[in-house]
Amino acid sequence: MPTPTEPPDKRNEPWTRRRADIQFQFTQAARMNAMGELAVTLAHELNQPLAAINNYAAAAERIVGDDAELKDLLRRMGEQAARAAEIVARVREGAHRGDVAVSPMALPELVAEAIDLAMADIARESVVLHYDFDDRAQNVLADRVQVQQVIVNLVRNAIEAMEGLPWRELRVGAAPDGDLIRIHVIDSGPGVSPDVAARLFQPFVTDKPHGMGVGLSISRGIVESHGGRLWAERASGGGAAFYFTLRRAPEAKAARETAARPHAARRLRPAGP
Repeated sequence: MPTPTEPPDKRNEPWTRRRADIQFQFTQAARMNAMGELAVTLAHELNQPLAAINNYAAAAERIVGDDAELKDLLRRMGEQAARAAEIVARVREGAHRGDVAVSPMALPELVAEAIDLAMADIARESVVLHYDFDDRAQNVLADRVQVQQVIVNLVRNAIEAMEGLPWRELRVGAAPDGDLIRIHVIDSGPGVSPDVAARLFQPFVTDKPHGMGVGLSISRGIVESHGGRLWAERASGGGAAFYFTLRRAPEAKAARETAARPHAARRLRPAGP
């Protein structure tokens, strides 16, 4: 079964160039996805008050009496509120547009490359990393950059959740799930706070002091645009377990072009220097 192995030598010039190119694509995609999520959320939040302003203006116009000047001002206020609501609706519709261009991808390599990006500034020996890829869960249909953003978000969240703990263990892998493939990212942290769990995938919901709370919402949108779903459970023994599904690709057509392959730990060891 193909599994990720040791990362390539970072002094290797072709890999250095490729990694820089991947990082640029990833950063651009992440920025655009964040902007789109913010646009959709703001449009949704603004739509209701704008509709209320329009309704209040119309009601005031009916009861104001014979003051023609005041009635005209109220009418104009309602018209401008309706115009603003139309602009918001167009922004929301535009942010939802855009087809996902998927192609067959070799999942272990795609995941390994994403983990290399996620752990670029993290001491690898501080986290025990385990891979578990089923032989029947090797190839998926995916937009490489978009799906890697999901994986990077989940891995970074997991590592942040385990910060400061004496034992930090991260399990990443995949298994068949009917006609789909189910990918998992499981950490050994404290798990998701009960106050946040019910609203975990809503925009601006986070238990991080400096987090925006859009990463999981963006990730859910990406997975759903691929025809899958993203959800979270409490891991056995504690910690958080995130799962998402992707469509299976024909084995013979998967693109094995990714190069980053972080170490797959075979034995447990305590985290730390």
